[in-house]
Formats: sequence, C-alpha cells, structure tokens
Amino acid sequence: MSEKNIPLNLDYKSHLDNDFINIRSKILDIAAFVDRLERTSKPKEIDYREKILFECLLLITKQPKSSPKAILSLLSYHDMTPIEESSFQGAHGAPSQINNESHRK
Repeated sequence: MSEKNIPLNLDYKSHLDNDFINIRSKILDIAAFVDRLERTSKPKEIDYREKILFECLLLITKQPKSSPKAILSLLSYHDMTPIEESSFQGAHGAPSQINNESHRK
C-alpha cells in the first residue's frame, strides 16, 4: 500500500504495520544528520534551521497530537508582505528573521 493510499481510520496496529519501516528510515536519516552536524566545528551562533529542527523534534515528543499543525507553523513563513526583489531563486525550508531580511533588496 503506498503512503498516499493509507486510510486515516486504520487501527493502531495497522498504522504500525503500514508505516513503521518508512518512519524508521526517516528517523535514522534524522539521527545520522544530527550526528554529522555534531561532528563538525560549529559556528558561535547556531544556524536557525538547526534550532527549528530540534524544536520540531521536541514538539513530536511533548505534544504528539498537535505536533503536525505546530510543526507546519514552525516551518512556515507567516509574513504575507511580498518582497520586491530576491537575491536568489529558491527556498530555505524554514523562516528566519535573518533569512527573510537577507534576500530583500
């Protein structure tokens, strides 16, 4: 069964049966990523994306029922004011005051 076709009304065991291997893989990816970050020499100020990553992980463990909405909010840019010009094409994947100001001209 593909991830898109999994009904939301499955019971507990069915969700585990359908999703566990996929989620296990994603958790291992996150753990490996965090390990790689920890093995580098960090700058004096931690990058905003690392801060948001750990905030998301905390939300999952402390507020599992509300974490999807809260995480989406954390990772979303809420300022609806359009920028006049950007210095690059692309996205950072998470909002940051530094990020938001850095590509406004």
